[in-house]
Amino acid sequence: MNALEQRSLEIILQNQAPTGAFVACPTFETYQYCWFRDGAFIAHAAFLLGERESIRRFELWCAGVVERYRPVAERVIGMLSAGKPVGERDFLPTRFTLEGVSVEDNWTNFQLDGYGTWLWGLGEYLQRTEDTPLMDEIRPAVVLTVRYLIASWQTPCYDCWEEHLSYIHPYTLGAISAGLGAMCPYLPELATEIEQAIQAIGLWLNEHALRDEQVIKMIPIGAEQESPKSYGVDASLIGLFVPYGIYAPSSAVAQTTIARIEQDIHFPGGGVYRYPQDTYYGGGEWLLLACWLGWYYAENGQHEKAADLLKWVESQADTQGQLSEQVLDHLLDPDYLEEWEQRWGKNASPLLWSHAMLIILTEALKKNS
Repeated sequence: MNALEQRSLEIILQNQAPTGAFVACPTFETYQYCWFRDGAFIAHAAFLLGERESIRRFELWCAGVVERYRPVAERVIGMLSAGKPVGERDFLPTRFTLEGVSVEDNWTNFQLDGYGTWLWGLGEYLQRTEDTPLMDEIRPAVVLTVRYLIASWQTPCYDCWEEHLSYIHPYTLGAISAGLGAMCPYLPELATEIEQAIQAIGLWLNEHALRDEQVIKMIPIGAEQESPKSYGVDASLIGLFVPYGIYAPSSAVAQTTIARIEQDIHFPGGGVYRYPQDTYYGGGEWLLLACWLGWYYAENGQHEKAADLLKWVESQADTQGQLSEQVLDHLLDPDYLEEWEQRWGKNASPLLWSHAMLIILTEALKKNS
């Protein structure tokens, strides 16, 4: 490990709670919680550097959360199966305290992608370790999560940026499909249902999420109308290619979508924005997204581009080796920066997800070079 990769691992391990949860950012009050989405990537990064016990603790924490909210999940599954309407607040929550409890506030809690990402990360771990005792211990929670995702994947929800409730999001479907697929070898009793759901998701994406072989940001449902924002691009779409593999990194769909990302939201010589209209903290370049694009490049044989992005991310570390959420040098909409700083304080740092993605990109370059 180089120094910054080692420092990233230290920050991750220092900020894993005794419960197994990872705090998103220890110094940013709004992020002093654990999300399945962030946590799955953080745990995966730690595991890539040999921290088997760390990821194991996280998997047990996730399973414990699912079991705590089993009545919620079972009720949703039953209502959807019966064709009954389910409200936003009826679904499983997304943001949890480090003890695994959802806070009752106005947070945009209905997000499905995190549960899919958890299963994807668990599958990566099991594939590499064959940790049968862990799977035996958490099987009931995994089965429930699989059933919940099969029942709910067609329901509009908030995206991974916690926006746009009334749409279906390709990234979310990619995470769900990958998570279901990762669990298929371990749940033979559900294999048929899982395979049918994966096939249905793939068909739905091909029918609704492609415009001229590019994956679009989101698909309007019901009364919502398509707009330039909905059929634009979003950096989260990289996940459909790497790591979820919904489309191969070398496919025409991936190439076209990545080209649009490069054109619209990759600052030349710098980082990657979430999407063109982003105003959160003025719309800065996200370090984790620069790493994610680099991860795609590394898996697609574009090693020089991947290395350039890694070098840029490394250059953004502060004197303590900490990586923030965003770099605010070239904002999309600077007028919003002061508003967000007054609301929530300075840009989050250290962001564990940024450190995790640096590790993942570094290891991907080692593997593919």
